Amino acid sequence: MLHGVGAPKFVYDPDGENEEEVLLDWVNILENEPELDVLMHQAEINGDRNFLWKGKHRRIEIMMHLFKYDLDPESGFTAKEKYEQIKQYEGMQGAFYLHRDAPPYQTADATPVYIPFILESVEEQWLDTLDFADTLLLVFKSTKYVNPKNNLKTPPSADDVFIDNPINTEDVL
Repeated sequence: MLHGVGAPKFVYDPDGENEEEVLLDWVNILENEPELDVLMHQAEINGDRNFLWKGKHRRIEIMMHLFKYDLDPESGFTAKEKYEQIKQYEGMQGAFYLHRDAPPYQTADATPVYIPFILESVEEQWLDTLDFADTLLLVFKSTKYVNPKNNLKTPPSADDVFIDNPINTEDVL
C-alpha cells in the first residue's frame, strides 16, 4: 500500500475472469484513514459501558479533477466519458490500488493481500465553474477489516544497515 509512484486505480472483477480496470488520473487523495468499528453495550441500571473493538475498515476519499480529461487528448477519454466510466461502478466491489504500479496491500514479507473495497459514492462537485461539475468526489471503503500491522513492511534492523564510515564518538568528544 505504501509503495509505488503511480496514480490510483480501481479494478472491478465480478466473475474472476473479466477484469475491468479504471485508472484514476488527476486526483488528490483527501483522506486515507482507518474507521474504527466498535460495539458498545451500556448497562440499563448503572450506565456502565463495555466496548468491544472489532477491527478497522479503511476509508479513502479522492477528489478527481474531471475537467483535465478534456485538456489532455492523450488520456483517451473526455470528461463526460470518464464520468460515465466511473459512475457505472458506484456501489460495486473491487480492488483499490493506492498506486497502480504496486500491490494493493501486502504483508510484512511482501505477500500481496486482496482486501475488497466498495466504491461507496461518486459525487459531482463544482470547483471552478457553475456551468458543469468539474470535479468528482470518490469514496472507497474496505468491506473487510484492514490490519495495519500486517500491511506494512518493517524497516531493516540496525544489523542490516552497512555504514561506510562509522563515527567514533570518542574522537568527537
